[in-house]
Amino acid sequence: MTDSILIGIDIGTSSVKVCVLQEDRGVLGEGQASYVTVSPRPGWAEQDPEAWWKGTLEALGEALHKARDGAGRSGRALEIKGIGVTGQMHSFVLLDKNHQVLRPAVTWMDSRAKALVPEVLGTLERHGMEQRVMNAPAPGLTALPLLWLARTEPEVFSRASVLLTAKDYIRFRLTGHLASDPTDASATLLFDVPGRVWLENLQELFGFSGDILPPLQDSWVQGGALREELFSAFGVNRPVPVAQGCGDQQAAALATGMISPGVIQMMLGTGGQISSPLARCPRTIPEGLNLFCHHRDWLVQGSVQNAGSALAWVQGVLGASWLELEEAARTVQAGRGGHDVASLPFFVPYLTGERSPVMAPEATGSWRFLRQSTSREDLLYAALEGVVFSLTGALAKVREIVFEPSGDFSGEGRVRLGGGGTRSEAYVQLLCDSLGEPLTVLSEMNSTARGAALLGGVAAGCYSSLEEGVRVLAIKPERVVYPRLSRTDWLRERREAGKRIAPEWHPGS
Repeated sequence: MTDSILIGIDIGTSSVKVCVLQEDRGVLGEGQASYVTVSPRPGWAEQDPEAWWKGTLEALGEALHKARDGAGRSGRALEIKGIGVTGQMHSFVLLDKNHQVLRPAVTWMDSRAKALVPEVLGTLERHGMEQRVMNAPAPGLTALPLLWLARTEPEVFSRASVLLTAKDYIRFRLTGHLASDPTDASATLLFDVPGRVWLENLQELFGFSGDILPPLQDSWVQGGALREELFSAFGVNRPVPVAQGCGDQQAAALATGMISPGVIQMMLGTGGQISSPLARCPRTIPEGLNLFCHHRDWLVQGSVQNAGSALAWVQGVLGASWLELEEAARTVQAGRGGHDVASLPFFVPYLTGERSPVMAPEATGSWRFLRQSTSREDLLYAALEGVVFSLTGALAKVREIVFEPSGDFSGEGRVRLGGGGTRSEAYVQLLCDSLGEPLTVLSEMNSTARGAALLGGVAAGCYSSLEEGVRVLAIKPERVVYPRLSRTDWLRERREAGKRIAPEWHPGS
């Protein structure tokens, strides 16, 4: 007997993840391969596109081996019906006329172009473009490092034939097809978000032509077919449809069933992404938020730049394991409940600037209110709490546009929680306590790869629409976590005290 399967590929910030998915049996196999981010100069954050590709093949081999090993034991064969791709947004690579990589990819974490923020903001304002790009300039948004490259590496830029995002580059390697989609394009600052087209006056705005921007296709349509030289790697003997694909947050939203307005999703990873679909494109959005295209609609998003990455930095500086961080979260707050809220230090996690809940590219991180009695455990607790407070503040920002201020946010399941951070019960519980409302934790952490596989299924005709694919493949909730209200009150007081001690901080109200 032969079973049909789908392949989902996610080009993440630190690794590529591949999942093999079957409609009625869920995930049959997963693979992962890491790559490094290099910083040849302060503020730079680059990756090798070839490492993305080699990682894709490595993770694919691992995932297919696991899937076929399990299927073989049950006497079943597997047939790949469709492939989908997703990946980190904003990150991009330049190719020459022969489609060769010109230089390392610039990632969303890169801040080399931060000095250009005021200039780009002024340019957009003078040309009345704010309500077309719908996003405030930030160092990591594609247009700014691209402008930096045009001015600083003109010999490289002059040879550029096409710009591709991370997932578009991998789809190109899979199919030979050069294109992008509105979800990724809307995150570049080179795109008319309400009109869902590339801006036509880039030469006037930024001094370079839009000729390097690829054509656009919807995320769920076929964006090419698997090249013959890759048949053996995938174990197929015919071309397999490959979906155009989408940005990572839009893929995660599909995988969790967040295709229609009314739900907020929070993904805990290197950064923290809080997003919710909108049926109509708003005229403006609050500072500290982004607005991107979401398949047929739009997606408002608060992007906390310093979440898992800030905690990893703290662990490295203090030589602490994740278990020690969790233990501090469980014991330190419990021991201080009822004490002065300023008896513990505060951690401002803006180590690489910040995008949400406040747009602050020049901001820096710090521990505040240190005393001689401050312990290593106190510092660890403050770090986790500081990240949680940033997430709390970003969620409050998203709610400014998603719900009326008088809305009831206490309903079970209104906020969904996913991503690698959900492995930590202490992290999830502290976040739940800070928000003061139930959180629905999703049953699968690698939702982005699943969302990509879903798009592959739609492109291949396995599903008649996105809605059918979501109905069949969306991840089911695993559990609901409830707040400890006594801790909620204490944490609210902590946030208020933190804002007084560090006025540049925005940890939520």
